[in-house]
Amino acid sequence: MVLDINKVYASDINIDELISYEEDFYNKSTIKKLDEVKVTGKLSMNSLDELCIVLNITGNMYLSDAITLELVKYPFNIDIEETIDNNDEYFCVENNKMDLKEFVWKNIVLEIPIRVSKESKDVQLEGEGWSLNKENEEENAFAKLNELFEKDEK
Repeated sequence: MVLDINKVYASDINIDELISYEEDFYNKSTIKKLDEVKVTGKLSMNSLDELCIVLNITGNMYLSDAITLELVKYPFNIDIEETIDNNDEYFCVENNKMDLKEFVWKNIVLEIPIRVSKESKDVQLEGEGWSLNKENEEENAFAKLNELFEKDEK
């Protein structure tokens, strides 16, 4: 969605849009799936001829569970209040246009968590021949190593 900045000089632009991102748009990130993104807000010009952006971005991204690799729905709600001058990368001076879809995408990327995990209790923590490392107070993982150091000291 490309916005004509010339229209913002005349009057504020209210935004109430649904933006869809194709899979090849987000396949370089850790996002596995992205629902339509709801964008609401307003664009206006201040007295310094800077573009003032006030947006709310909501949607759902689907990420891989850190333990099971299953898809986990991760809702996001981003509030943006930003002022952009003519030299900013989002503002194209020669065409006087701004790509809102790209601007919104860059803000969604900032919201991607480092890792997510399901909150359910049915996550398998052990199986045949493997188990998730747990701290056990009775058996210290370094007990045998400590025994070796004690033998060397004697």
